[in-house]
Amino acid sequence: MNEGFLAALEHYRSHLGRRVLLTSAYRSSSDNNRVGGAQRSQHLYGRAADLAQESRVNLAQLRRWRIFTGMGVSRDGSVSHVDTRPGSVDSPTVWYY
Repeated sequence: MNEGFLAALEHYRSHLGRRVLLTSAYRSSSDNNRVGGAQRSQHLYGRAADLAQESRVNLAQLRRWRIFTGMGVSRDGSVSHVDTRPGSVDSPTVWYY
């Protein structure tokens, strides 16, 4: 796992005030293909994780914390994917699925 990403997860845990449960983090190319991940998924570089439901917050809250540069938002409005792709925490890449 990428050290900068691990530091970001620790920062997230500190804001959350409890442990952070992940459903996916680093993926090999074969694992990424098996789950239908993006060709250039940040999971391949150890810079991404998918959050378990009990570890998620809404997008507005996560943006205020200024931790991640990539955020995937699930149908219920909670952020289910976080990453530290090249970019800025002030204007993160956000997508919905």
